[in-house]
Amino acid sequence: MKQRVSGPMVLVVILVVLLAAFVFFSRAEWAPPGVGVHRHGEEEEAVPLPWSPPVDPGEQRTLRKGLLPLGILAVFPPIGEDRGKGVRVAAVRPGSPAAQAGLEPGDLIKAFDAKRLGQPWGLVALLTAAAPDQQYDMAVLRAGKERKLVVTGITPLPPEERVR
Repeated sequence: MKQRVSGPMVLVVILVVLLAAFVFFSRAEWAPPGVGVHRHGEEEEAVPLPWSPPVDPGEQRTLRKGLLPLGILAVFPPIGEDRGKGVRVAAVRPGSPAAQAGLEPGDLIKAFDAKRLGQPWGLVALLTAAAPDQQYDMAVLRAGKERKLVVTGITPLPPEERVR
């Protein structure tokens, strides 16, 4: 005798498979490529990262060099909601002016020296024009809250090494 599978039973099986996949991928180290990790204290939350266009390695090296005076690496190209809103910090060099100011990976630099930033190249231009040993204010978004940081000790690159 032939047994038929009902529509609701198929739906239940699909939901069980989706639930199992969710549980399996809920840990960051198990997350598939294209999924980022946000840390909230001791908890981890895996969230999908929006698509980002491929970046030219030469352009990335140039940007990295341009951000050397501050001592950060930026997420480049900007992804998702960061586009046009500032510079997302990927890493901070220990002992750098950024580290001394309290900048942390994951921070979004929205303004530098009272000038709003739309993208990383704007920050490079401001760092190129920075005066040694002057204080600069930074508006930073961290965990949804805006903070004001003061950075000192920026030493611009010599003219022959600057990004043009």
